[in-house]
Amino acid sequence: MLSTARDMYRWHRVLEADTILSRRAKAELFTPRVLIDRKAKVHYGYGWGVLPRTEHGRVAEHDAGNDWSIGEFARFPDKRVMVFWITNQAYRAGKWNLEDINSKLTLGLVRAL
Repeated sequence: MLSTARDMYRWHRVLEADTILSRRAKAELFTPRVLIDRKAKVHYGYGWGVLPRTEHGRVAEHDAGNDWSIGEFARFPDKRVMVFWITNQAYRAGKWNLEDINSKLTLGLVRAL
């Protein structure tokens, strides 16, 4: 996928409204379906990682990456907040790995609001 931060924000705004997807369709989209991380209590919905309860309310997120890049798109619908970040350097050997601290980074950005 080729996109921009502005496009991701537009997608977030569309998901807040009922113009492209109905309220019922969005409820289905973000319903937790399959437990994928018991410790973090993360479920998989239809294309989204879903956390029903956090200190910031519900969270729907999708991340992607490869051996050298990573990105995160997280929506906090109870707060009407979206976090989007992307980098072309996912890790630095012996120093940091963004795959390991993805959720801490994303939640830290929400706390900063």
